[in-house]
Amino acid sequence: MHTRSRLVATAVAAIVAATMLATSAAPASAAKKPPVQKVAPTQQDAYVPGREITVNTDVLSASGMPAWAIDQYIAAHTPLPSLGTAFLAAERDHGVNAIVLVAIAMHESGYGKSDIARIKKNLFGYNALDRDPFKWATAFSSYAEGVDVVARYIRDGYLVPGGSFYTGFRTLRSMNLAYASSPVWQNGVVAHANRLIREVPTLAMRKLRFGSVRLPDAMRAAGVSDITVRWTAAKGATIPAGIRFSARWTPVSIVETAVALPRRPDDPQWLTVAGARSRPGTLTLSVRAPSTPGLWRLDLDPRDTDGGELPASDHPRIGSSMVRVYARAEAVLAVGPGADDTLLATVRSSGPGTIRAAAETPTQELEAWAIPLDEDSPAVRLASLHVADGVGLTALSLKIPLKKAPLPALVIVRLTGSTASRAVPAVVLVRRGSSGRPAVTTPWIVDPRTSDVVDRPPSEPAPVDVVGTGDAGVLGVRVSAKAVDLIATPLPDGPPAPTPSPTPAGVFAADASPAAASPAAGGVPSPDPAVELSGSRVVVRTLAVSGPARPTVHAPRIPAHASGALQLAIDGVGPGVRLVVAWLLPEGGSPTPFWAGWLEVAGDAE
Repeated sequence: MHTRSRLVATAVAAIVAATMLATSAAPASAAKKPPVQKVAPTQQDAYVPGREITVNTDVLSASGMPAWAIDQYIAAHTPLPSLGTAFLAAERDHGVNAIVLVAIAMHESGYGKSDIARIKKNLFGYNALDRDPFKWATAFSSYAEGVDVVARYIRDGYLVPGGSFYTGFRTLRSMNLAYASSPVWQNGVVAHANRLIREVPTLAMRKLRFGSVRLPDAMRAAGVSDITVRWTAAKGATIPAGIRFSARWTPVSIVETAVALPRRPDDPQWLTVAGARSRPGTLTLSVRAPSTPGLWRLDLDPRDTDGGELPASDHPRIGSSMVRVYARAEAVLAVGPGADDTLLATVRSSGPGTIRAAAETPTQELEAWAIPLDEDSPAVRLASLHVADGVGLTALSLKIPLKKAPLPALVIVRLTGSTASRAVPAVVLVRRGSSGRPAVTTPWIVDPRTSDVVDRPPSEPAPVDVVGTGDAGVLGVRVSAKAVDLIATPLPDGPPAPTPSPTPAGVFAADASPAAASPAAGGVPSPDPAVELSGSRVVVRTLAVSGPARPTVHAPRIPAHASGALQLAIDGVGPGVRLVVAWLLPEGGSPTPFWAGWLEVAGDAE
């Protein structure tokens, strides 16, 4: 850093400036040299990330340059260690553009190869007086310390009002008046800055995009599983080596399989994944699952070298995923489309042991039920499979014919008579598509008790919601036009949206008929209770999670004088954890979007 006194109007001012400069930086040798003519600044241009820097660019600006890109540039041209995080920390703490700081360091240190840079970890020639630069140059304990000190010095001395060398402009041209004796120092710094910008293409320039996320068949609590993410980029472009990946788990229904409520969890945190491997088109991330079984939302995110967020202008996103995290020795149930007019259900153990039949039953039974979204159609047992041997890691299959199922319907597959610590039924919503073939959607159904342990903002209004009452065999139903906390959206049939939703989903709500409007598509219009509720009915259907209880249906009629919010009691429901489905059936109208959730119904006291 070779400095000299700036041009001043009076001799006194010149002496003062020279004195201040000598105490804060190395004064240039002016003896025996003609005065150097420098051009005073006349303009200041806003910095635009991605565009080239000029001598008139505002130096007090956010670069939008990630640490991984700085590290890639430094590795290509210098013997220096990775310093991208240090340069960005200096920008964050002192406001000086990180690209400009890198450029000054490269210019002053000869790409980190000068003796002062190598031995004293001083990349800027800070305090290197001309009479003996190496002797007087400040020695730093680390390169990062030097970057921080010089960034603060540049800001306080050159870029803010009250600074010793502040001219009213925050540009390299302005700094050059006093920072260096060479009148072309500013041009050298600009050349280094633009070389960095040109040589390291951004993720946007690479056209990096993340696509579908493929999850393993089952993720076990606290276990590490490989998750694959598809990606595309411009021809020849890759995911930079400096990119890191983080995972964040947000609880959606952490009590759907438990009797006791856990404590309120901490705010979800971004955690670096256990491992990341990339090959053309496929990224494999080793992710550790939460220790609590249940339904979780998984967000994956590309991060900077230090795990911090990438610049907003250069941050490709990965879509969110809903993940069932399984307990040890839990039955893993799944349902999907089969051949012709069928579904295919599977069951296996989450491992490592084998799931056997309970002592009081000779066999386990895998069975499929259809609960039509129509009160006039009975629930139908579609298929069953007796499992005499244990259920291991190899999946057992059950073909489910849909010929007898009035659609649309919820198809529930459950395992009964089992020793599994948990056997949460698999649930799918099945409709006839335009081609006549069955269309399958997976509704993620949560436990309403989750709201006791997970903060959940209100969402779109729902026509009904159901709660446990604590009374034996009784459920409480609320019919209201008001917003209800426990409402969510169905997963899209296509790939997930590229931007994760800001809040976790709640209870699934979907169309009860093709003509009904889903809350996901804009919400349910607020009805006039005196017109739309009177004479209507609430249809409630339940199915036990396990055990011999058959589906039950209740359809109480709403009194003609009903107005406003209405509370109803549904009694005669079998005790235990049950899947409850409810919807409002207006008189002469189409069913409203249905509500569904896991509920624990109290039993009679012994």
